[in-house]
Amino acid sequence: MSLSRVLGSFFVVSASLLVLACDPVPAPISSGLAVGVARSCVIAAPPQVVDAGVGSDAGSGSGATLTTGGPLYCWGDGDLRAVPTQLSISDAVQVSLGEPNCVLRLRGSVSCWGENSAGEVGDGTTEARPDARAVPGLVDAVQVATSRFRSTGSAFGGTRAGPGFACAVRARGVVSCWGANDAGQLGDGSTTERHLPTIVTGIEPALAVALGARHACALVAGEVFCWGANDRGQLGNSNLADSPRPVRVQGVEQATAIALGEAHSCALLATGEVMCWGRNDLAQLGQGSVGADGSVPRLVLGLSGATRIAAGANHSCVATAEGVLCWGADDQDQTGVPGNGPQVQPGISRQLAPVSELSAGAAHTCVVTAGEFRQVFCWGANDLGQLGGGDTQPSSFPRSVYSVP
Repeated sequence: MSLSRVLGSFFVVSASLLVLACDPVPAPISSGLAVGVARSCVIAAPPQVVDAGVGSDAGSGSGATLTTGGPLYCWGDGDLRAVPTQLSISDAVQVSLGEPNCVLRLRGSVSCWGENSAGEVGDGTTEARPDARAVPGLVDAVQVATSRFRSTGSAFGGTRAGPGFACAVRARGVVSCWGANDAGQLGDGSTTERHLPTIVTGIEPALAVALGARHACALVAGEVFCWGANDRGQLGNSNLADSPRPVRVQGVEQATAIALGEAHSCALLATGEVMCWGRNDLAQLGQGSVGADGSVPRLVLGLSGATRIAAGANHSCVATAEGVLCWGADDQDQTGVPGNGPQVQPGISRQLAPVSELSAGAAHTCVVTAGEFRQVFCWGANDLGQLGGGDTQPSSFPRSVYSVP
């Protein structure tokens, strides 16, 4: 049976929260989609809301509900998976790709796989895990996030992620992390790597968590708290010292979403504005020029009305009523904005309004258009097939993503 048949005439592609309607048939968008540096995964069956049975305050304050899961399909990453391949997981609810790769499963359990050199799979070992392993003790998770963009050279060509880490938001807003901890990115007050989940102190109740290469941030009642590496000011607390415990990001209030790049961080505000901080040598902060890093959040220039936010390794994008606006690194056309060199402030991508979903990989970006007939467009790097079109040709122009027969 083809994947398009499994999906009921709609196909989900490489990007967080993305679905492509291969045939122009209205279909609900699944929340179980994710993109890593160059690997993509999708939950074939659209989840349905059910009672999760994990209490009444799972971080959002709106009641603890999870969704029914579905089978997980993955492809890309230069491993010659031209056709999405079903993994041995049938109850996936949400996916996060990086190092490690993790899946939130029905009823709040989490399973991960990857190189596991720092225990980032979370199964208590440092043995490489090509297949998903359950993370012991996690039975009440409502979100999982994994580190991205921390890459090392591979003897097999290309790049592979270096030692990574993962975090999960649990019922009642507790955050647990595991894996590499050389910069304090686990938030437990130490720099000792952990092969099993350890609780992040001082940020309950967290609504969401996001991970960069070696730092993490959590959304807590409209404020943002970050921990881990701070060599580029990515913790937003006006200094460059790493912190193994969460620190409050200065000047951010009424935040509704967060997105982290390799070494920069951004927060979407209730006003529709965006504040960013951290690395800025490729205009990651959207300040109108390539310049010094920023250890204190600053408003992105010329931006209002944002409703969604995503961050790639060194670029960021938002969705507005007019379409998608991106800024930062553009060496592989990942901003979708015509021109050469970094995009120093938000520029609008083409043919992308209105947009309902948005996600960014290391050097590519994807959106789902809104309306009755939803469709996915991707642009940027494609050396490992991450644009989802069945080839490896990069594109500066948004390309419609389709199923590989």
